[in-house]
Amino acid sequence: MTLRISTAGMYAQGLAALLNRQQELARTQQQMTSGNKLTRAADDPSGAAQAQTLDHLLSTLDAFGRNANVLEQRLHLQEQALSDGGDVLTRARELAVQANNATMSQSDRKQIAGEILQLRAQLLSIGNRDDGSGRALFAGQRDGVVPFADASGAVGYAGDDGQNQVDISPELALADTDAGSAVFLRVRTGNGEILGSAASANTGTSVLQSTEVVDHAAWPAATLQLKFTAPNAYQLVDGGGTVLASGSYAPGDTITAAGVRVRLTGAPATGDSFTMQPAPNQDIFATLQSLADALNTTAATPAERAKRTTRSARRSATSAPRRTI
Repeated sequence: MTLRISTAGMYAQGLAALLNRQQELARTQQQMTSGNKLTRAADDPSGAAQAQTLDHLLSTLDAFGRNANVLEQRLHLQEQALSDGGDVLTRARELAVQANNATMSQSDRKQIAGEILQLRAQLLSIGNRDDGSGRALFAGQRDGVVPFADASGAVGYAGDDGQNQVDISPELALADTDAGSAVFLRVRTGNGEILGSAASANTGTSVLQSTEVVDHAAWPAATLQLKFTAPNAYQLVDGGGTVLASGSYAPGDTITAAGVRVRLTGAPATGDSFTMQPAPNQDIFATLQSLADALNTTAATPAERAKRTTRSARRSATSAPRRTI
């Protein structure tokens, strides 16, 4: 049997082949123009599924990158804020040392107290800084709040103690900025380990210059009291009244007992006492306020001047804000 292909059939087959080639050429041109090989999922279902998976992974990595950039910016801003806060406290410490000069007049001390209050307000402003998008740096895990507010000399905290963990990769999360409660409100007083203070009823001119722990094994890490039974004799007693040490004293002597070294100047009176205790926490704003109050106090007698000097000295020793991680 002989098969015959008509001329019209041959033309139809050729035309169909040309149309198919033209369609493929148009598809190729579209792919080159758009840069996308898979213009329709029906063209390659398996490839389209893989492409969707890759798109999801790229979107996730992009989100991690944005998280890392935001975290880097916030940590940089916090570092700058802490540096500025350290500068403020360094200036406050310099003023405290200057004010403890015996030749300083009361009016000069009041001027210094005014500057310290200005530094306190500046530090409060530093604590309320944000990251430029309205999120406070020192509010912990709370957003939309101003962390610190001053109410009649007492600073309240509207943040919390939390710290956000920010995902910057599938298996890595880094801590966001520190909570303001840890940076500004729980600052160690004294030298960070032990705090000394003078009794308000002291009548002598002795000034507590420094207190430090020199033997941790011998130090009971509890409140101790240095009592002067006479201007030239002392007793060191614990909280229960037990005498731990005793001896003679001359102005300027350094007393070392129960693992603690105490340096005094001036002449104590019988009955004067000084307390040494493990350094408690205190917010830095209250410390600066107390320093200004101490400098604003009028001291008419040598004993009052000695107590004022001890108060201002212990405030000036407070540690600066710092990161806790």
